[in-house]
Amino acid sequence: MRSLFAAPGHALMLSLCALAPLALGARAASAATAVTEASCDTPDGSGGTKCGAHTPASILAPTTSPAKARALATDMRVPPEPVSGGWLKWNYMLGDLGGLRSYLARHGISLVGHYMSEPDGNVTGGRTQDAKYTQQVDVEIKVDTARAMGIKGGAIKVVLLNRSGATLSSSVIGNYLVTQQLAGAGNDNRLGEMSWTQLLDGKRWLLRFGYYPLGNYFGHEGYGCDLMNLAFCAHAMTLSYDSGWRNNPKGQWGLEVRRNLPEETYIQTGVFQVDPYNGGHDNGFKLTMSGSGVIFPVEVGWEPTKALHMLDGHYGVGGYFDTTRAADALDDRYNQPVAYSGKAFRVDNGRWGVYANFDQKLMKFGNDNKRGLILTGSMGYSDPSTKSAVYQNTATVTMLAFGPFASRPDDLISVGWGYLLPNQREQLYTAQVDAKKGQAYHKASDEQVFELDYGAAVTPWLNLRPNLQYVRHPYGLTATPNAFVIGADVKIVL
Repeated sequence: MRSLFAAPGHALMLSLCALAPLALGARAASAATAVTEASCDTPDGSGGTKCGAHTPASILAPTTSPAKARALATDMRVPPEPVSGGWLKWNYMLGDLGGLRSYLARHGISLVGHYMSEPDGNVTGGRTQDAKYTQQVDVEIKVDTARAMGIKGGAIKVVLLNRSGATLSSSVIGNYLVTQQLAGAGNDNRLGEMSWTQLLDGKRWLLRFGYYPLGNYFGHEGYGCDLMNLAFCAHAMTLSYDSGWRNNPKGQWGLEVRRNLPEETYIQTGVFQVDPYNGGHDNGFKLTMSGSGVIFPVEVGWEPTKALHMLDGHYGVGGYFDTTRAADALDDRYNQPVAYSGKAFRVDNGRWGVYANFDQKLMKFGNDNKRGLILTGSMGYSDPSTKSAVYQNTATVTMLAFGPFASRPDDLISVGWGYLLPNQREQLYTAQVDAKKGQAYHKASDEQVFELDYGAAVTPWLNLRPNLQYVRHPYGLTATPNAFVIGADVKIVL
């Protein structure tokens, strides 16, 4: 059946060819601004050196600005191992691997791995009470092409990973806002990313292409995944659940172009494959370019730290159009409700959505740029026309205290609120079907989650983060008891 989608695969190739000259033909413009990736290496695939508590805070604590924390594409620096202090002071649990890391670093190659696990259980509420466990092991390789190949301004990134375990949300609580961010995505071995990033025209332009989740660099919250619930993990949930948008660890073929503008602003766009199968079990290395269509994201961002002499901040807005044809959520081809007409659902041309996110440091603790109070927020909206739009609206607000105590400068206290509203047109269809049958219908309203975490940097390579979650109206239904969840997030830098 995959051969049926060959035509959209050719469309992707044509779109990639059309976008490439835009970046390669870039000419000199205004003074260069810092080139950053709109990515923090999240626990669902890419691993690395950013984003607070994903790995030990001593390695990942924010630098002088969120822009720098998201990292220059060609930053290949490897933290040296301490010469004294013993194993518990090392940056990596496995140390320098007998000198291998240092040798590779001298040749422009970075090698790092992670082990992550998320056990949790609901002590009250939900459909029943139980405990579940998810885990991920990943290896990330970065190559600085200037040192390794003599090609200035380039970086190659490869991520391999394995996921296993089961989620508490689908089988026990029965809710939308998944309590474990490592859950799902095939539970198999998988290629998470294989990309080339190239800086051009004095870092004014960035070109990236390869096989990777577009969510690594679009719609990404600067301090994403500093709580355990998937609602807080770096993106509005409407993006990947309602379209061909992919987040870690599910990759897709694509190309993107970013233009860095004066006054700390940027604009970026791209074209990516839509493959509805790549998240399935044992599909982690099926790198076909076929699919059901292509998706075009666009994002505009502003990082006013220097322009307005503010504390660190990032603000972004964007959207996408997915060319995939999808069944309407309510009506037939004559614009009549399917529940009453009995005809097939109308097939709509394309899907679209919008999003916005921000992070802003509100204050520093003492005079330490690594420590401080940060406010973040996000929202997402998907066009509810199609049945594939599972979620219509999502929103999150989080407060993060990095280094809350002078004696614990690498710890993190985080609190968050998440909101989700399911597709109301699909809810109307279900209500019409039940009314026709003379059955009672319980309309799904919003679901909300509240979470509190304490991330303790036990060593530079080990972070333990116990947390509490409260899920209100699981699956948007008042009939299902609210759930109280106790969990923990464990991160080890190998």
